[in-house]
Amino acid sequence: MASRRGVVLAAVLALVACGCLGFAVSAEEMDAAVDTHTAAPPTRDEMIHAWGELLAAHGENRPDTTAMSTQEIERGWSRDRIRFADPAADDMGVSACASWKSGLFDPDCW
Repeated sequence: MASRRGVVLAAVLALVACGCLGFAVSAEEMDAAVDTHTAAPPTRDEMIHAWGELLAAHGENRPDTTAMSTQEIERGWSRDRIRFADPAADDMGVSACASWKSGLFDPDCW
């Protein structure tokens, strides 16, 4: 009878330890995701520069942005990022369950 209690106690302690570890890993990944979303948006000059580099990399000329509003520049840059997107290099194409941590502790990966 005493050995049966010891086995049950060990199983409960193992489950609690795994749950705590899973919670800690999940919280760590969530903190990392929050940091990327709180970055400041690019300025007008940064958007123009990045848009020009994108177009130059694909052999196109940058449009004259002197008369464009910031919203028009952002729309054009976003449109061209989508148009020239490389699915092989896209971070969004990576499965969320690819890492062992998320594959093991995320219920959506089971």
